[in-house]
Amino acid sequence: DTGKGIPPEDQSRIFGAFQQVNNDRATQGTGLGLTISRHIIEMMGGKLELQSEAGKGSRFTFYFP
Repeated sequence: DTGKGIPPEDQSRIFGAFQQVNNDRATQGTGLGLTISRHIIEMMGGKLELQSEAGKGSRFTFYFP
């Protein structure tokens, strides 16, 4: 995407349950989407990667064998 991106200091925890980087109260959610996605992908033998730069957006890529 071309959103706010995820700062480097937050990238290591972004896949944890109930984690949200954006503290903006207008953003809604439980912080489970990436956790569930990663779990399903890994159960199928795949891998989920994050590339992000603050202010420039994020890219989530998944691979399957």
